[in-house]
Amino acid sequence: TVYLVTGASRGIGRGLIEAFLQRPKSTVVACVRNVATATPALSALTVAEGSRMIIVQLNCDSETDAQAAVQTLREEHGVTHLDVVVANAAMATNFGPASTMPLEHLQAHMMVNMYAPVLLFQATRLMLQQSKQQAKFVLIGAPISTITNMHDYARAPLTAYGVSKLAANYMVRKFHFENKWLTAFIIDPGHVQTDMGDQGARLMGRPQAPTTVADSVAGICARIDE
Repeated sequence: TVYLVTGASRGIGRGLIEAFLQRPKSTVVACVRNVATATPALSALTVAEGSRMIIVQLNCDSETDAQAAVQTLREEHGVTHLDVVVANAAMATNFGPASTMPLEHLQAHMMVNMYAPVLLFQATRLMLQQSKQQAKFVLIGAPISTITNMHDYARAPLTAYGVSKLAANYMVRKFHFENKWLTAFIIDPGHVQTDMGDQGARLMGRPQAPTTVADSVAGICARIDE
């Protein structure tokens, strides 16, 4: 099985890389912002028999990195197909009210949280089509990206994050219905003890997020394997 995960240097992304590498005869593509700084920690992970890890650059601020990463996989590593692509990378750096949110903050969040997953799917689509399994494109979502249950998160000052993740949800479902050969879906990882998750918890008066990375990753893997 060939897996590709963005945002692979820390948090949920790193946890997924670690989990997938423990599966025999797997190729695991770790997409990171900076290959040089991410490689030492990722290279220390345990690799199952017959498995390998490939680390490639994919900066979600870039409009071209996803295509370049796929080209690198083909030309330098001999990867001809992808079975599972996980769009995990995200950002949350604006914590003010919606009524005064600077437009550039919203634009930055839309680039990383919505446009980047779209660019990722467009770049990986042909390789996913070559999968001999049921190809899967997975977006790591967020509990806050909801309209129906917004009252549960009204106190969270995460407007730019929430709306950009909500837009990404829509796009991923469009990918699913437009491509009969593909299963594309969103996984809610829970409120996880990552840098972003713990920062969000503190903004809401809590010491840290309630869900460990290990528990979240186990749940995500179970959903992907269904």
